[in-house]
Amino acid sequence: MSLKLFLILVVAGVLVNVAVFFGMRAAIASSGGREIIDHNVRLYLRSLVDELGPTPDAARLTALAKRTGLAVSVEKADGTTLASEAGLPTSVTASGGRPFRLHHFRKAAPLEAHGQRYVFFAPNGASGFLRAPEVTLTTIAFVTLVFVLSFYAMKRTLAPLKGLMTGVTAVAAGDVDHRVEARGKDELARLGRAFNHMTQRIRDMMKAKEQLLVDVSHELRAPVTRMKLALELLPDAKGKARLSGYLGEIEHMVSEILESARLDATSPALSRMPTDLRALVDGCAASFRDRPPGVTLRAGETVVADVDASRIAIVVRNLLENAVKYSDPRGRAVEVSVEDAADGVAVRVRDHGVGIPASEVAKVFEPFYRVDKSRSKGTGGFGLGLSLCQKIVAAHGGTITLASAPGCGTTAAVSLPKAGGVKPLDTDAAANPPS
Repeated sequence: MSLKLFLILVVAGVLVNVAVFFGMRAAIASSGGREIIDHNVRLYLRSLVDELGPTPDAARLTALAKRTGLAVSVEKADGTTLASEAGLPTSVTASGGRPFRLHHFRKAAPLEAHGQRYVFFAPNGASGFLRAPEVTLTTIAFVTLVFVLSFYAMKRTLAPLKGLMTGVTAVAAGDVDHRVEARGKDELARLGRAFNHMTQRIRDMMKAKEQLLVDVSHELRAPVTRMKLALELLPDAKGKARLSGYLGEIEHMVSEILESARLDATSPALSRMPTDLRALVDGCAASFRDRPPGVTLRAGETVVADVDASRIAIVVRNLLENAVKYSDPRGRAVEVSVEDAADGVAVRVRDHGVGIPASEVAKVFEPFYRVDKSRSKGTGGFGLGLSLCQKIVAAHGGTITLASAPGCGTTAAVSLPKAGGVKPLDTDAAANPPS
């Protein structure tokens, strides 16, 4: 951006200078401008004649020529000529109009004074330029320095905008703790402080919402537990199983909210240990094999990763639950694979169900978000499962992505870092993950 503005200023400066140049040239070329310049030139030449006096010598002519840059010759009344340099034209006649007129390829201006003819010759353009190359080089260096300093001054002035752009990108990605540097009292500094105030407000509101969910969940746990105990004491009745199912759903939702809150902590506590992911996934899939359309695990070798087995089991079960729930019971089975790669391990769960619209894929990771806006219990849960999965995977330093299209099914891919610990692999714990 600073380079673009710099180029705009350079072009504007060039256009202004061109306009000034041609404007001055037109003013000088006008009759009034020429008369003023010619009058001042005549006055200047007359002062030089007075300085030389009626009896000039060669030394004074040479000194004057060096000082003014004008070659001088004096034609005396006796016909002799003194000159500041050899080869100057002679017999220069006066002509009306402008003081300097072309004479033998040199511009000359003759004046009569003290009974003698004083002739001043303007320097040759090329030779005058070559006599002072340091002036041209200095001018080029000065203009270059002005451009360089202007560029860096503009870059420094606009630096806060770059910081703001970085901040906007960070906040859009979910980093509401990002702050921009805001020094000074100018408009950009005030904009930076307003941005920091806005992000602080957003962070406070998000924290308040999360805290409200956690507090409500904590408060719900006790009455839910009491209701479950009271339900167990009731005699068997037709609606007892249905009530028990409702309480189980509420308890499951409360557990997911609290688990999500724990993972939102700055440093979530993970009980990492080298775990056979294939055995862990196989153990989770076992409870879904009898539910249509069924689950198949692609055969392969042992894949070990340094993970919290209980939390990765939550991820796998949530993904399998969604895959089975949104698949056609008479369709193809859900496919699960565990693969070892050079930069980590990958777990993929693929179904052939209804799929997710492209506009909804990124939103399904938001807490309580449901593609079905009616939020019918027959088409899904509370909308917390994928949000919890994302937080668990992120706590392990991995990523989770969804690839889906309506009518073509959905593929969930979980990527985790490879095993980095040195503890021996507990195969029994890996084969029987916590439920």
